[in-house]
Amino acid sequence: TARAGDALVLRTATAAVLVYALALQTTHGIDFFRGQRAFYGRIDPYVEESIMWVRDFTPSDALIATPTIDGGGWGWWMEGLGERRTLVASDLKWLNFSDEQQRARNAMAIFDLFPSLAAIELARSFGVSYLVVPSNSDRYREPETRAFVLAHPELVAFQNPHALVIDVTKGVGS
Repeated sequence: TARAGDALVLRTATAAVLVYALALQTTHGIDFFRGQRAFYGRIDPYVEESIMWVRDFTPSDALIATPTIDGGGWGWWMEGLGERRTLVASDLKWLNFSDEQQRARNAMAIFDLFPSLAAIELARSFGVSYLVVPSNSDRYREPETRAFVLAHPELVAFQNPHALVIDVTKGVGS
């Protein structure tokens, strides 16, 4: 009958549209996931190793400061995995509360001066114990950081190919 034929055409068309929508969603979803993974996956295994070092070898009341990576904060990884209070440098537009904005300003001020003894002194004045600086940070300048580490090896608490941990509690030359 004509009515049964119309119903079959409608079901077939509906199934084809659903299959197309599912394929489109899957394709775009995979691309979107890759972008989100790149955005939220700011840390690599070496940076994770530095976080675990902080957790395992620093006092539980240590205050850590972290710079930005690609303009964004990643210090929540330090707070979560590293189990340490953290001054997280971040663009203020992402922060809602005045206390977190002040902590971000403090971290940004420290890393605006990094690497230098002035950055270490400023970090001390904020009560910071350690700076954790990934090499892919916006504030990691390779030649200057290498020179700083060579001039002040006593401040290096931990280092691997992609991250540096500076012990702010140590005196220079000690």
